[in-house]
Amino acid sequence: MTRLRIRFVPAILIFTILLWMIPGDVAYLIAQGREVYLGRYAEGHVCVLIALTLISVLGIIVRLAPAGRRKFRSFAVVAVSLGLVFGLVVTDVVLRWLRRPRYIQTQGVYHRPHETQVTGVFRDIPEPRHAFPSWSPGYDDIHYQLTTDHRGFRNPGKIDTCDILFLGDSFVEGSGVSDDQTWPAVFSHLSARTTYNLGMPGGNPSTYLETLDLFGRSLQPQFVVCLIYEGNDFRGDGTITVRQRDNGETYNDRDPGLFKGAPLRLELKKVLAKALAWDSRNRFLSTFPGWQTFPFSSKRLDAIRWLPVAVPSDGPVYAFDLKRFVHHYRDRKSETPPPGLQTVTTALTAINTICNDIDARLIVAYAPDKQHVLAPLLGGVVAPDTIRNYVSLKLDDLPAGGEVYRQLCENVETTEDATRAFCGTQQIAFVSLTAPLRAAVAAGEQPYFSYDQHWTPVGHGVAARTLMGFVD
Repeated sequence: MTRLRIRFVPAILIFTILLWMIPGDVAYLIAQGREVYLGRYAEGHVCVLIALTLISVLGIIVRLAPAGRRKFRSFAVVAVSLGLVFGLVVTDVVLRWLRRPRYIQTQGVYHRPHETQVTGVFRDIPEPRHAFPSWSPGYDDIHYQLTTDHRGFRNPGKIDTCDILFLGDSFVEGSGVSDDQTWPAVFSHLSARTTYNLGMPGGNPSTYLETLDLFGRSLQPQFVVCLIYEGNDFRGDGTITVRQRDNGETYNDRDPGLFKGAPLRLELKKVLAKALAWDSRNRFLSTFPGWQTFPFSSKRLDAIRWLPVAVPSDGPVYAFDLKRFVHHYRDRKSETPPPGLQTVTTALTAINTICNDIDARLIVAYAPDKQHVLAPLLGGVVAPDTIRNYVSLKLDDLPAGGEVYRQLCENVETTEDATRAFCGTQQIAFVSLTAPLRAAVAAGEQPYFSYDQHWTPVGHGVAARTLMGFVD
């Protein structure tokens, strides 16, 4: 029995080592850009492996105990494990209580804490840096300041009334840029008009409606500019997803969840990224021949090797989200609008009704995603087969040659055209930012960050100048 027990120990060790040797499907996931990548593994993969390793170690400790003490050691292991779990729970509760909330609610509508000022540095680098086989520097570091007013939105000082009210998500609030670089602030400077920024990260057409109803009416704007972002706003099942407020009105639920918002989980992600991430320029790792291809299959490595790519060929570099490429490739004109478009049009109809009630003119500003703007420009810098191989990470049975790229460029305007057509039927002013942003890219400017999907200060300037022609 003792010999069997001893033989069991290396079996557990071998099993654990084998688990660590099996890499996650890193190439596919990198192209999706959805997780933290740690060398050979995605974040979730590493967490599972760590848990299994701890279980294996505890199993070995119990198996190596003398026969007469195995029950006692098992009890000790369980007691210590429960104690650690309890300690983690208490620590998490304390950290939740101590940390300052990122968002608060007013009658159920989310916004930032009132009258705060946050400073930091935004770095345009892959997150983490090894998410591509190699990478080039992106946009210059931005030392930003984010100031909120008495309502909890990004505005300087106290504004009681405004000429132009801006609705939207992080593209309106200004992700990665400073207070004076957001396009509402730039527009105010260029036009000498009073603007008010009601943008909020994570927003959607439903929250734009709720925010306008709760905060926008009292500001008495002459114009309401509602930015519709092509990426996140076209989701949903065609209805406005809301929940009930205590007073019978409605509000949107943005609770991140007990697990996703756990402070310990967020800190663990940072620790894992720093401890296990492989930098493609790591001097030690680069001494091992072929180390860069080690985590990937050659086919999938080739499919992402072209990223990031300079557009134009002597211009800034850009990386892309595979999911958005696939969406544009699949997008086709249809007599039946997709549910996401129905969600947008339902919200815009309600927003337009409020604008009519407060005697304001609604302007819809269409913000295309990075893939939409740059796709037609890629033909001059990458081969069509390269685009096909990239899309093949997600889709099978693709047509040969340049058909994938041709169809991608043909379909990329579909959602914007449908939104423009709807606004035309409702007599709502429609401002497309696609052509101005694409012209900026073609001229060698950088309106989008290299590795982030948001606008740089250049992009915010393009949006502000484009809007100038629609407000008179």
